[in-house]
Amino acid sequence: MPRDPLTDLLDHIHHGVLYQGGDFTGVDLAGADLSGALLVETQLPEARLNGAKLVKARMIKAGARRADFSGAHVKDATFMACDLAEATFAGATLRDVSFLDCDLTGVTFAGATMTRCSLLKCKAGDIVLADVTLTFSALLECDVAGADLTRATLQSVTTVGADLRAARLENLACKSVVFANADFTGRDLTGLPLRQTNMAGAKMAGVRLAGADVTGSQFSKADLTDADLTGIKGATAVFAAANLTGTDFTHADLYGANFTAANLQQSNFEGSRLEMAVFTNADATGPGSRPRTSSTRSSKTSGSTPRTSASRASAAPTCIAPASKARWRPAPQAIRWAPRCLGRSPNSTSRVGSATTPHIPSTKAPDPMVYVNSQSAYMNMAMPDCCKTPMGPVIVPIPYPNIAMGAMATPNQEKILLTAMPAHNFSTKISMSNGDNAGVGGGLISGDEMGQSAPMMGSTKLFLAGAPAAMMGMPTMQNGSIPNAYGATISPAQVILCAMC
Repeated sequence: MPRDPLTDLLDHIHHGVLYQGGDFTGVDLAGADLSGALLVETQLPEARLNGAKLVKARMIKAGARRADFSGAHVKDATFMACDLAEATFAGATLRDVSFLDCDLTGVTFAGATMTRCSLLKCKAGDIVLADVTLTFSALLECDVAGADLTRATLQSVTTVGADLRAARLENLACKSVVFANADFTGRDLTGLPLRQTNMAGAKMAGVRLAGADVTGSQFSKADLTDADLTGIKGATAVFAAANLTGTDFTHADLYGANFTAANLQQSNFEGSRLEMAVFTNADATGPGSRPRTSSTRSSKTSGSTPRTSASRASAAPTCIAPASKARWRPAPQAIRWAPRCLGRSPNSTSRVGSATTPHIPSTKAPDPMVYVNSQSAYMNMAMPDCCKTPMGPVIVPIPYPNIAMGAMATPNQEKILLTAMPAHNFSTKISMSNGDNAGVGGGLISGDEMGQSAPMMGSTKLFLAGAPAAMMGMPTMQNGSIPNAYGATISPAQVILCAMC
């Protein structure tokens, strides 16, 4: 007597035996224990799997279109090349789950809790992540056009190349999130919390971020052309090599921000706070542009030509290029400046680009004092450090913490000692890190695992052996000379010597 196909399926699952093929359209497996299932090319469209238990389950080339996984408990599971379009995981708990090359179009994860989950090369248009709690996870090379992230909470999440131009981002909460190469073109991101967010290489032309908190965030090589960043809180933010043409930083707090090699043509820094900001090799010149300074605010006081929309001026601070009291004339060639302060030189009559002694304004608060690093047990840490990790027959990108200990560093000088240990400066590197040991396939960006850690910034007030001192709290590059993650020095090497940032 032939066995019932469903009974045969459950028997294979119970014994951990591969089950291939079979059509179980609309089958009711609500609340079933499907742990250890290994299903290949099995069809489960419109199946009822709500409340089911899928621990260490594997589904390869399976079809589960419009299946109901709501409230399911999914752990250590892999979905590879599966058709899950319009399925629902609402309210489900997903932990250590990987979706590889799956069709997730219209899938809803509303209210789900997702921890250490990976979506790689998935079609995820119109995916619903409303009210989701997503932590230590990665969405890599996925099509998420039209995604709904309303009221979602993202913590230590990495996305690469996400198209978020039409995504719903209302009340989205972000912490330590990577939006590398994401597309936010023309979006109004006002009110979106972006503190310590990595937007390296992001497309953000015309974005509105007025008043946003981007403290410590990374915008390296991002395109922020004509973006509205008025009044942002951007202390220690990094805009290195970013395109900031026409960007408005009016009244922004940019204490300690890094604009190295950035394009600042026609950008506006009027009223902004720029103490300790770094503008090395920044380009604030261009055809038909001039520095917008305090002298251009009123033609009555300076005699300069009133600003009009037809002649938009560069907003480089006056200590970048002091403005002449005479009518401005275009510089004969592009000049690159390296400003170190906010304010204009008093009684300056020099022409554009000439060297003057900048006026240092009073600061809003005393310069912070921070512990200096030495060859001791301080710690650099970054999260997430996404590395390719073998899981059975597949390679899965998994986010790890990356930890580097100062005692393993290679100091570049031995003459300056702190508490009998060599002091560390900007050139010091820690050759090996830990935490991502299982990611033997290498980092998604660097290709390394257990790679080097190095400081991104140093003190501008204290130099050791000719290089800025490395200090606690400074940002670091982790797992590779081309960093796979960005972190910070989170513990002190010693508690005796402090220095100003």
